[in-house]
Amino acid sequence: MKKQLVISLLILSFIAIGTVLVIIYGRGYRFGFDMNGKPGVLGTGLLVTTSTPDGAHVYIDDHLTTATNNTINLAPGEYKVRIFKDGYFPWEKKITIEKEIVSKAEALLFPSAPKLENITITGVTRPTIDSTYSRIAYTVSSESAKKNNGIYILTMNRGSLLVLQNGIRQIIDDSTDSF
Repeated sequence: MKKQLVISLLILSFIAIGTVLVIIYGRGYRFGFDMNGKPGVLGTGLLVTTSTPDGAHVYIDDHLTTATNNTINLAPGEYKVRIFKDGYFPWEKKITIEKEIVSKAEALLFPSAPKLENITITGVTRPTIDSTYSRIAYTVSSESAKKNNGIYILTMNRGSLLVLQNGIRQIIDDSTDSF
């Protein structure tokens, strides 16, 4: 009977100690060495790194640490976070990490070289600019949108921010002759 009681108390104390350790670990405390080299339980903070596009390199104080979409435990303090991906301009910021606090670094990376591609699906062909550089004439001849086929004029007003929305005018439609 005493043996069962001792075993039950050992199991109960093991579960209680394990639970406390898991909670402490979950709050960001880690076993390690302080600045003086003494071992102890140190409080940490979390840094969550994300980027668009994914898979960029994360440098913390100029040391490659991980890739984006990851979580990093760091000691409290200020860090220089740099997120870099080949073909994109780097993102950099100083972030302060506090004990038991989650900090986030969200980087939107812009391409360093522009990507040239069609900006229309209407089948614009033969664009021609006039001598005053204020109008562009072009044709549309699309099989999928025949009702939009014709010749168009795009007036480029220098003062208008929404040139593409209000400066387009169809001058000939494709109802009488196909071109």
